[in-house]
Amino acid sequence: MTTIFQILANAVPPAAGTEASGNLAAEIATKFGIEPGPLLVQVISFAVLALVVWYFGFRPLMATVAERQKKIEDGLKFHDDMKAKLAQSEADYKAKMAQAAQDASVVLDAARKSAKETVEKAAQDAIARAEETERRAAENIEREREKMLADLRGEVASLVVETTAKLLARDLSAAEKSRLAASAAKEIRS
Repeated sequence: MTTIFQILANAVPPAAGTEASGNLAAEIATKFGIEPGPLLVQVISFAVLALVVWYFGFRPLMATVAERQKKIEDGLKFHDDMKAKLAQSEADYKAKMAQAAQDASVVLDAARKSAKETVEKAAQDAIARAEETERRAAENIEREREKMLADLRGEVASLVVETTAKLLARDLSAAEKSRLAASAAKEIRS
């Protein structure tokens, strides 16, 4: 088994004027106070310590670091996803608000048109009712006029008969009264 010192001794060229020998490694070890037995025990102890530290310290530490790294990556991914969802939600909100504004505009236009039509219809109905009232009033006036004229004719005929009777100073028979009334009414009409 080759020791580290033998490798070093073989790697370092011998000084000028010295002879290369196989004991060079032993000489170096002796000069530095290195004993092979305790050195081997220290190397084995270091290897065991390194394995214990690796299995019980470094591996759990690396697992924790990997877990935290994964949590950080998941958090960043979640952040990016939420950012994208927020942007999508804002876009949807703006689109819905634009659609709502457009729908409201359509409803307002329809309401204005309906109100205008209702006002126009009410005005037309009012005009029609006023014309109907005016027509009825005209008919009533005409009837009243005809009635008054008829009453007036009757009165005038009575007056003519009375006046004629007084002028003639005699009583007229019913046939004469009727004839005079008809003659007076005929005169009044024309």
